[in-house]
Amino acid sequence: MPAGLVWMRWWMRNARLFAVILALFLASAIMAPGNALASDLASDNGGETTGSGPAIWKASRGGATVYLFGTVHVLEADKVWFTQKIKSRFDGAHTLALEMADIRGRGGEARRLIRQLGAYPPRDSLANHIGERSYMRLQSTMSRLGAPPVALYRMRPWVALLVFSTHALAADGRLLQYGADNNLHRMALQQNKRVIGLESMETHLRVFADLPEELQVEMLNSSLDALNRDNPEYRQIVDAWIIGNVEKLSRLANTQMAERAPLFHQRLLIDRNRSWIKPIERMLGGKGSYFVAAGAAHFAGEGNVIELLRARGVTVVRE
Repeated sequence: MPAGLVWMRWWMRNARLFAVILALFLASAIMAPGNALASDLASDNGGETTGSGPAIWKASRGGATVYLFGTVHVLEADKVWFTQKIKSRFDGAHTLALEMADIRGRGGEARRLIRQLGAYPPRDSLANHIGERSYMRLQSTMSRLGAPPVALYRMRPWVALLVFSTHALAADGRLLQYGADNNLHRMALQQNKRVIGLESMETHLRVFADLPEELQVEMLNSSLDALNRDNPEYRQIVDAWIIGNVEKLSRLANTQMAERAPLFHQRLLIDRNRSWIKPIERMLGGKGSYFVAAGAAHFAGEGNVIELLRARGVTVVRE
């Protein structure tokens, strides 16, 4: 059996790695199409800032309260973001809603979707679609990052992009295990909270899988280029997030990403923001407190979740 197919099957069987890849969507949005997305933000200290940690909002209706917290999925170990205010709101909630609920125990569904959406058929290969030179460059870069020997030839470009991004971020000490979502999920399980998802696994995957192949290839090549030059974007985004500077985040989430990659911006943010309103409104029709944690870009910029809820008559205030 070809080595690439062996590795692909191993990857599909490992739900932990699969969860890591899924959790990188925001990081991939930052790192992929046109990697200067936030380059003009380095010296800007303006914007709505509380100085008391990442932004959190309170939505209320009837007897229900929904706290809306914007996260960064992949962080370095030394980032302190779990303020007393966030802890208080989280501890008081009976349900945690993430972008997608826990996939443990759903390995069969994951394997089916990867075969369906992420693998080329026999006799086709990634090299056929990105070119032999780019393919060899990808393999060489993965090896340089210390990744295990991987033949990516059966993966479609979006899968190769996410696998590559996982290793590239990890090489810089930016790991899912330190990300806000992962830590909130762990604490929710410890506190016996209910954990739900705002979207299904297939919807989550199709953010990338349904992009035109030429855009997938462009994003993969851009990510490879970014690895070979200084990229301050990640640090700027985290710095803005950790002090609650929503205006700075909004320029990344909308103005710049929309200009450089409008289709990706539409799929990653606008479409998903709209689809999340119904499940949030269902929470608002319940009782008690819910805690929604999703990528910070979904709560910043034009068409964000906060704006959409207010347009539907929901009272939403920043805490």
